Amino acid sequence: PAPAPQENVSANTSNNTSTTGNSAKAGVVGPGANMTKKGQQKNAGPGENLPSESRKPEQPENQQGSPQTVAESESAGWHQSGQNWYYIKQSGQRAVGEMLNIKGANYYFDGNGIMATGWLQDPNGDWYYLRDSGDMIISGWLSYKNQWYYLGQDGKMLKDTVTPDGYRVNHEGVWS
Repeated sequence: PAPAPQENVSANTSNNTSTTGNSAKAGVVGPGANMTKKGQQKNAGPGENLPSESRKPEQPENQQGSPQTVAESESAGWHQSGQNWYYIKQSGQRAVGEMLNIKGANYYFDGNGIMATGWLQDPNGDWYYLRDSGDMIISGWLSYKNQWYYLGQDGKMLKDTVTPDGYRVNHEGVWS
């Protein structure tokens, strides 16, 4: 059975990011177009096996202050289809296979344009974590399934090193 993410996941972060504008560059956050939602593979996270879930983002609002749905319009901004969220860029194109910086938070959209949540792994084997709201944890600790992980300024999980606040994490990124 899948864990209840809100009960098992907590983060202590500042959520600051060095990216600017509407789109995070692949080299800054990771090779976005090639990132894989781990819930769609055998391993959902470092040593985990979870189904994928998508939930309502915290920030997406239209000009009236409520989340947009597909039925309302296809204008730029957030849209919902069933349980899935996607984003239409100012160009009118759906965000697909990329990381975007939206209102200061990084969101990843898979190959179908669906906002991802949970653990993501890039082609280099680096791990990132996206909250249930879709935004990437930046610069802070993540408690996941009774283990602690540290995510750096670029959102990448630190491995086999000492964190900025002086704690050692092992080769799997776990504080020990």
